[in-house]
Amino acid sequence: MSSDATRVIVAASPYWIAGSIWLNEKRIQDILKDSNTNFARFTDVQIYADADRTSCVATLPYAMVPKDRIELVILPEARHEAPVKRWNNFNVRTTAKVSAIVSRYYIEGELQLPPSTLDVMHALTQQLGSFFPIVGASIVAADSKRMKVPVVFANKRFLSCFNTGDPATAENGAAELESSLS
Repeated sequence: MSSDATRVIVAASPYWIAGSIWLNEKRIQDILKDSNTNFARFTDVQIYADADRTSCVATLPYAMVPKDRIELVILPEARHEAPVKRWNNFNVRTTAKVSAIVSRYYIEGELQLPPSTLDVMHALTQQLGSFFPIVGASIVAADSKRMKVPVVFANKRFLSCFNTGDPATAENGAAELESSLS
């Protein structure tokens, strides 16, 4: 794997695809949002039947995946994929705690917002692209254990639930509901 390739995990239900994506001096988010192609190309690919990646179905030298079928792109390593291309790399960015359901995945983490954005919903619907990054993410699939990753790019097309703020635990939520009914 070259220094211009980054190892990623792609969720494209019902399979998980682990492979390398060639950056060609671009950021992953730029590749995902590029309207000149409908496919993303991955090399050194392993296809798994489950989110825990315990059952490898196939190993391929490369694979083309339609971008509109990609639910999540997970960066399992903390290394930023193209720090030279991010001019505002050292600027402090506004963040909001988020919880989201994307396809069959529950994700918690922080959403980095564009500068001077106060309204998270406006940022989500108007400013963030088709794939938006959640940093410091925790992902739970219906059939797997919780996975903590530095960055996950979520496809807005598969978003079915979105919340900002601290998530309440099931116990706290039940207690609040019970007290409000009393």
